[in-house]
Amino acid sequence: TPAITGAVGDVYMNLDMSDKAANQFLKAAKDANDNLLSPIYYKKAGLAYLHAQNFDKAISTFETIKKTYLNSPEGQEADKYIEQAKLSKK
Repeated sequence: TPAITGAVGDVYMNLDMSDKAANQFLKAAKDANDNLLSPIYYKKAGLAYLHAQNFDKAISTFETIKKTYLNSPEGQEADKYIEQAKLSKK
């Protein structure tokens, strides 16, 4: 289930394994396939990519949120994280 997959992602984040965490969060977002949980898991994936300094994947993930879930709270704040990733790339 998406909840279990997301929880595994949280464990990876706690172990400082951000790339593995991001993969779990992306899987949870795709498995949830809804307007409530998916943007939350995509945001977690984007934040994990930021933590891993994988800025291109972070930007791509937050752009997905912005395009697909614009009306969600995560969609409303996606631009903030996109800019953060762009500034961090420099």
